[in-house]
Amino acid sequence: MSLPSWPQGITERVRELYERYPFPPPVASTRPPSLEGWCNYTWLYYAAMNEWRSCAGRRILDAGCGTGETLWPAYFNNPGAVLTGYDLSEASLAVAREKLDAIGATAVELKACDLGAIDRPPALFDLVFCTGVLHHLADPLAGLRNLTRLLAPDGIMVMMLYAHEARREVLNVREILGMLAGGESLERKVELARLFFQGLPIGHRLRNPSAVGDDIPAYIAHDENLLDMFFHPREVTYTVKEMFDLLDEASLELVRFLDEPTFALGALGDRELQRRAAFLSRRQRYHLADLLSPHGHYSFIVRHRAHRPRSRPNLDRPSSVIPVVSPLVRRVDVRPVVSNPLLPLRPQIEVGGFGVSVYDLDEESRCVLELCDGSRTLSQVLGDSGFESETTLRVVRKLAEIGSQSQMRLRSINALAIVLAQSFQQISSVALVIGGY
Repeated sequence: MSLPSWPQGITERVRELYERYPFPPPVASTRPPSLEGWCNYTWLYYAAMNEWRSCAGRRILDAGCGTGETLWPAYFNNPGAVLTGYDLSEASLAVAREKLDAIGATAVELKACDLGAIDRPPALFDLVFCTGVLHHLADPLAGLRNLTRLLAPDGIMVMMLYAHEARREVLNVREILGMLAGGESLERKVELARLFFQGLPIGHRLRNPSAVGDDIPAYIAHDENLLDMFFHPREVTYTVKEMFDLLDEASLELVRFLDEPTFALGALGDRELQRRAAFLSRRQRYHLADLLSPHGHYSFIVRHRAHRPRSRPNLDRPSSVIPVVSPLVRRVDVRPVVSNPLLPLRPQIEVGGFGVSVYDLDEESRCVLELCDGSRTLSQVLGDSGFESETTLRVVRKLAEIGSQSQMRLRSINALAIVLAQSFQQISSVALVIGGY
């Protein structure tokens, strides 16, 4: 795959930016990180390999960790895992160290290194995060190939790349500011950029290029964010086709996007068009979906192309389904939500990084979920409780029905894990960890 040429010394210019402006900017918070599905090894491994695995003892790398924004929730979401962070900037790593030490994550190893010239570690990693990094490297393909060599044979990698179509307005602003503020100091560039945005007429399309998924005026209130978005020395954007080319060159295979439902082709309302789209290749369907509704970035899971995961369980055989349905986490965050001042407060649950509603289950399902303790699979719970096979199948189908009614429109029970919300007074309130594939 041919990549754009880049100026000499790009790595040093990137290092200089982040040494002076560590990124992402630290955000003060007294609340512990929520349970994030996207950085939970157990959830990610099931999504990629159709198999539940404990995170205990797993080696996890955040490649390009910056100030530790991923390592921070990863520490809470992967108890017993061995965490490591690599980054180009010593200043960013110092901020990350301070944040991690504050939450007791003193064993997390942080190392300054260039992903374009990374060494092979003594042991391979089971999970690698590489989010918002590759598109800033002098040679993204070389960096990805290095990370591929660090990935265990059955390992998985979570990646994020900038998407070209939705980022077009950001690229326009980068070009404009490059002409108006080129050659100035970083501090002066910040001043001129703020003058530019303040001077744009209200309603101008470049005042808030929100297609990238951020409220830009609020986001660039931090100098670090403004410089990273509009003055970064190196930025490569990708189309879906170019993303697949990059993965092919690195011998990696796309498993799924983290926001897979957003690539549905529902915008093709006509049945004839939907039928025609069904005959397209997987890559063409993703490309079509991105053209219909451009994404600001692509966040996805990959694995080695040579690795073959287990086949998906057969829904018609409960014995093949139930063993993989397991309580994923044991902590829930309960937040009161006032939707109508005349109505009583109802708890809103956040589990696995997804906001979900409260579900009222039938007696059998409630009884099963009361017995979930976070250490046994649902199959073991049912077996230890002496449920008949007919009851077991009915419970499984009930849970699958609840999953199909969720916002994620799950296609099968394989895509959800169940957690008992033990902190509620009414035991029938249950939180569902939404996965999907």
